Amino acid sequence: MILCLNLRGGVFEKPINKEQLISRWQRMSGKSGFLHTGHYLILLDNSKSDMESISIKKSCEGVVSTKIEFMCLSYSEIVNYASTSEPYNCAGGFAIEGYGGLFIKKIDGCFSNVIGLSLPWLKANLEKSGLSDLLLDR
Repeated sequence: MILCLNLRGGVFEKPINKEQLISRWQRMSGKSGFLHTGHYLILLDNSKSDMESISIKKSCEGVVSTKIEFMCLSYSEIVNYASTSEPYNCAGGFAIEGYGGLFIKKIDGCFSNVIGLSLPWLKANLEKSGLSDLLLDR
């Protein structure tokens, strides 16, 4: 998977340092952008017991985009968030499932895509591949 946040022409991947993160959050505050996640599903032909003989049976790819609206944040809120370790491993510099979720005003689109894997995309592509029985396999 590849994740990036597109905000008015700027693409925000993982921030490289605190200064970059603060600058990005100042730009994102009170605005909206699109989080794009590239997905690639590979189905292997594992009918052979020899691991070196395994080949790709089928693959599918796609991009899922979700619009995210950010709340207006004060400089001190941004600095406090930048002082945690959370945003440095996330595209756009926030984790919606963590403290960063406090700063999200609205989401239009797939919630699980923002976390990193669009579950509706995965379900649809497993069904297309004839593997829908894997979804609730117990």
